[in-house]
Amino acid sequence: MCRKLENVQNEMMEEEYPLLLPQFNNRKKAPLYDHERAALRYSKVMVAEAYASAVGGWGAQCAVALQLATGQGGAPCNDPRALEQHAQRHRQLYEHMCQAYTEVHSTSKKLLYQLDHLVQVCHQTDPADMQSDGSVSTAGSSGGDPAADYSSGANHVLAVIHQILGHHRALEARYHQARLKLHQRLALLLYKEDCRQVLDWLANHGDVFLQKNTGVGRNLHKARVYQKSHEHFENVAQNTYTNAEKLLAAAEELARSGECDPEEVLGVARDLEAHVAAFAARVDRRRRRLDLAVLLYTHEKELVQWLDTLRSGGGVCAADDTPEAARRALEQCAQHRAASLDACAATIAQGEALLQDLRRAALLPDVFMWSERDGRSRINQRRLALLHLYRKHEENCFNCQTREFVIRLRNYFDRESQNGGPILPITSVVERVADALDIGQRTVRRITKEKYGETGTEENKLHTPKKRKRAKLVVGIDSFDADAIRRHVYGYYLRNKYPTRKKLVHSLKEAGLFFSGESSLT
Repeated sequence: MCRKLENVQNEMMEEEYPLLLPQFNNRKKAPLYDHERAALRYSKVMVAEAYASAVGGWGAQCAVALQLATGQGGAPCNDPRALEQHAQRHRQLYEHMCQAYTEVHSTSKKLLYQLDHLVQVCHQTDPADMQSDGSVSTAGSSGGDPAADYSSGANHVLAVIHQILGHHRALEARYHQARLKLHQRLALLLYKEDCRQVLDWLANHGDVFLQKNTGVGRNLHKARVYQKSHEHFENVAQNTYTNAEKLLAAAEELARSGECDPEEVLGVARDLEAHVAAFAARVDRRRRRLDLAVLLYTHEKELVQWLDTLRSGGGVCAADDTPEAARRALEQCAQHRAASLDACAATIAQGEALLQDLRRAALLPDVFMWSERDGRSRINQRRLALLHLYRKHEENCFNCQTREFVIRLRNYFDRESQNGGPILPITSVVERVADALDIGQRTVRRITKEKYGETGTEENKLHTPKKRKRAKLVVGIDSFDADAIRRHVYGYYLRNKYPTRKKLVHSLKEAGLFFSGESSLT
């Protein structure tokens, strides 16, 4: 390659400086020939033609780099590592171009200096000395002037220098354009890679956790275990939220700095923000669902304990048999009854809200498919049915306490009459008992009849809890209960089973969904 370039440059010297060659071949010429040898030596290392021939290839490489960055004329590079390698090769190309330009520019400057010096030497040389040396006759035979030839060569070298400078500036412009696009593309790909890592965590860990952990637990202990596990998951997810916030801030910074296309990088940031916001909303919904489940089971446990206390005879009782003590005990009993019923209603409302949330989370239609989530809903529905029973049992317990207060106060007036007190007719006793307890007279008469059997009928007798006949429980079928029963029946159809009415009622009672007789299903 170098030998070929030297041959090309020698031919160029033969065309541009025809007067130099015969003088170089003559070894007898002394002071002028030293400068001419130096000029020829610099001309041989001048790489102007090689630089000019390489300009096209360098421009093509800049075009390839621009195409990889922008996709103009082809597909852009989507691999950040490959694009980073292209950017490194592009920098090496620029260093090579700058080195070649520096060499050709320096060589051209030196050659131009030598040619200018030869022109000055020609003007300072005595013509007689040149004629005695025989150089004039040689020049004359060729019909030229050495000084003019040197000046023409210097002008040509200067024109080549300007041409090389123009090529170099054009290449620099193309290089900087491609470099800017490469860096923008690389910054965008690296930003997308960081966003992809966040989205991969959401898809492979976050969503998987939420899909696997959809239950709220069947009791308070299990619900608290789920709640603690979810709190740990939220702490882990907080790192992802922090990384997402940093990426969103980096997107705004990249858009302002111009390192990336603002619309493209902001589009990626908006997509990331939407995914993170949707995931955070699902996490918050599950946390609220678990909090509601823990609250429901806690209140249920408290209500069951309070009901057990009432059944065991605890709660409110009069300190003595005076009317004032009975009145105070009855007022306290009424307050406890109202508070307990309100607590039952609030707990039932919490359970219904939890069921509605589970429905929305499972996206179940009106006729639900039999699934694991449906089983969890059935369990919670059974729990709500039990809460309804607890409320009815509490009402019965409070009614029993009311009857006890009436009977004790009636006994007080009877003892007063037997001990020599004023003998009052039964009507006055009923009025005094009703006034003392602040209840209706009909209620006092009914309780008295149940206690003493004044009507003589069996249904008015006051039986012990074990011998008392249980009244049939009347359960109102609302849309909520009907929907639960419909899903239970639909489960048989899915299993290709067709139960009888008796078997269906028994199954519904075991599931805690229905507590009435067969006639209620018609």
